[in-house]
Amino acid sequence: MAKRTVIFAIFALSCAALPLCAQAGEASDVTVTVEPTASNPPSASPSPAPSVSPTPAPEASAAGGTDYSKVMATVDSNAKRIDALTAEITTMRAEISGRFDILEGISKRLKSVELDYLGAEALGAGYKHLDTANFTKVLQAGFTPGESKIGSWEKTKDGKSIYQKDSKAFFAKYRIPVAQPLDKRILYTFMVGSSSKDTVGVGLHISVSDMPMAAKGRAYWGEGKSILIWFAKDPLVKKNRASYLQIYKSDSQVSLERVFDSKMLDGFTDMDQMKAEVLYDPVDNYVLVQVNGAVKVVYKLPFILPDGKEIALRTVGSGCFFSDLKVLSEE
Repeated sequence: MAKRTVIFAIFALSCAALPLCAQAGEASDVTVTVEPTASNPPSASPSPAPSVSPTPAPEASAAGGTDYSKVMATVDSNAKRIDALTAEITTMRAEISGRFDILEGISKRLKSVELDYLGAEALGAGYKHLDTANFTKVLQAGFTPGESKIGSWEKTKDGKSIYQKDSKAFFAKYRIPVAQPLDKRILYTFMVGSSSKDTVGVGLHISVSDMPMAAKGRAYWGEGKSILIWFAKDPLVKKNRASYLQIYKSDSQVSLERVFDSKMLDGFTDMDQMKAEVLYDPVDNYVLVQVNGAVKVVYKLPFILPDGKEIALRTVGSGCFFSDLKVLSEE
């Protein structure tokens, strides 16, 4: 009986002590650890020590120790770096765009300036104004013989002028056989113009050669191996009604490369009529273009043409005409 009383007393004291232990566990992070012994060895993969705390510590995960606060800190740091790099790239793009705008502006200004300053090169070659006195040998006068390849070409009764009347013929061509040996300078003179107020172009292929027979009737933009002197008015593309002098290099029926483009500033707003004179010097390998008595360009050719076999009139648009055509060479 006495033994039972003692056991009951110990049990009662233990129950009374439990609330105190719980309060102590809430007040501090008390952890009870079981020391390994021979009968209780450590496990191969350690597990978290039992704790009296009812929930895990704030920095630990239920899965076993991943520190999510550090992960989030790393993510935030990377996000800040990405934001900084994005801002830097945006700044660089703005700088590059600004530089391209400057270059584009310079390019537009250069294209809009009439290249009369090339007259300095003309002066160096003895050409402030083209002297035609030495060109006395007539290689061609007028438009006969000749044949219309593309478009609707019609000559006047006196044969001095020819008109292209098909506004839909974008590859209009009128070919004239003319032998053009390259041992002497050759001068091409003609009146050219258009009554059209819309997009229009008129020009002359000089020193044409290497024309494949199969392509002679086809609507191709090129014209064998040749040089195209071109006068154009294109309000849709140029955003003005001025006339432009252009030079093209033709390598074949399908290859036509523009090598010179200049706005003419001397009143040819409607390009109604102008006198064009083209000097081709095969020895020094340059082309000089004079319009209404003023030298517009002396262009050094970066290529060499063979002897020419024909010339070809070219037009785009309606109301285009040529007159008083002559091909001359030095004696």
